[in-house]
Amino acid sequence: MAIQCTQIGGGTTDILTVPNDGSVANGYAVTAMLFCNTAINPEDEIYTDGGDTYLELHLCASGAAAGPENLVLNNIPIPAGETFSMNDEKIILSPGDVVRAATTSPALITATISYMEV
Repeated sequence: MAIQCTQIGGGTTDILTVPNDGSVANGYAVTAMLFCNTAINPEDEIYTDGGDTYLELHLCASGAAAGPENLVLNNIPIPAGETFSMNDEKIILSPGDVVRAATTSPALITATISYMEV
């Protein structure tokens, strides 16, 4: 098993890409995804919403851009200092597939994905 940790930046950020160069034969099985709002003192944040942010998550097939057709989490609120976990379903990604995320407060969310090669 492996983990991939990514700070979600401005716009849409690729948080996990399955290599499409032959190094991974069948793809990855994603076992868990955690999204942490790292705001510590919401009152000190520059955001008028107290450090809360909203998460959008896309599971994109090889070559596909993020869009409504691959949106799996839409506008999920993550309060300052809280973590949202997605670990009930296992997701199988083929070579070239990409997990992409976006937030309303780009500097505040870190994504951690646990996965294994299948």
